[in-house]
Amino acid sequence: MLKNCPRCRKVANLLTSNICEKCIEEEEEIYKKVYEHLKENPGLSVAELSIQTGVSTKKILGYVRDERIQMIENVLSCKICGEKIARGSLCLDCEEKQKRTILESMITSMKKPETEKSLPITNSVKMHTNQRRKEKK
Repeated sequence: MLKNCPRCRKVANLLTSNICEKCIEEEEEIYKKVYEHLKENPGLSVAELSIQTGVSTKKILGYVRDERIQMIENVLSCKICGEKIARGSLCLDCEEKQKRTILESMITSMKKPETEKSLPITNSVKMHTNQRRKEKK
């Protein structure tokens, strides 16, 4: 599917990704820069890592959220309760609650209500085959 890359605005085939191949390569180079710097200097905060590499804190937090890098400190917050977490977008408690809620709703939707189980048969509806109709005439 040919579209304009949202980063560089060049026309590219964006079937497998939302950015073009050249921009993907540039993103990987930025990631490698952050990863190598953190590997050489463990224990840096997100702010220090951002200043030293020149990469935005938003991008670094994205790497943490995607579990591509891991910080010593919990730098992310749970989207539901706000608790500090090391990776992902939900804390373990909220993730378990969400899984339970989804499972319960799936089970509920699979069960049929009592009204659908037994429909009353009425005499007002009659069915005939074409053969019987012809015989009646």
